[in-house]
Amino acid sequence: METVGLREANVHFASYLKKVRGGAEIILTDRGIPIAIIKPIISNTNPLTIKLDQLEASGMLRRAKGEFILTTPVSCKGGLISETVTDQRRERC
Repeated sequence: METVGLREANVHFASYLKKVRGGAEIILTDRGIPIAIIKPIISNTNPLTIKLDQLEASGMLRRAKGEFILTTPVSCKGGLISETVTDQRRERC
C-alpha cells in the first residue's frame, strides 16, 4: 500500500485517483500519522482476483506490470515435472 501525505495527495489527486481506479489502496497521512485509506468501492468478484489482491496486500506477491501472454507453447524434453522434482529431492538426501 502506498502512503501519501495530504498535501501531496491534494496536489496530485488525479494521478492517485487513477491508481485507485486500477485497484490500488492509498494511505493518507497528516504529518506522518495515518488518517484514512482510499480504496476502490467496486471490487472484482472473480475469486482468483480476490485471492491475488489479498496476497498482494499481505506482501506475499508483487504483480508484474503490463500484460503477460504466452503465444506459443513451450516444449520441454524429459519426463513429467513432478518426476523431475522428486528425482532432484532424492539426490539431495
